[in-house]
Amino acid sequence: MQEYEKSMRINAPKGQKVIFKGPRDGLWGGGHADDRLLAGKVYTVEKTRVFKSHSEVVLAELPDTEFNTVMFVEGGEHLEAISTTRQIYAQGIVERRNSFKA
Repeated sequence: MQEYEKSMRINAPKGQKVIFKGPRDGLWGGGHADDRLLAGKVYTVEKTRVFKSHSEVVLAELPDTEFNTVMFVEGGEHLEAISTTRQIYAQGIVERRNSFKA
C-alpha cells in the first residue's frame, strides 16, 4: 500500500484511488463504515466536500453516502488536484444552501 499522507487530501480529485483505513476511524463524522467498507480495500473518489471543521468524501462505489476523509489514505497513482480547498468549500456551501431550498 502506497501512502502519501496520514489521511487523504481534502481536495483529492475525482478518480483518485483511496484505501479505507479500517473501523477504528469509522466514528469521525460523515457516514459510519458499518459493513459497507472493508479495511484495506481500494475505493474511488467521486467528489469531496470541505466544511469548517471536517471534510467528506463521496465514493463512486457508494454514491449515496458521505464519509469523513480521515478514514482514508491515498493509493495508486497520485492524481493532481483540479480544485483548491477553498473552491471545494465554496461549492459545498452552495450545495447545502440548495438542499435546504428543495
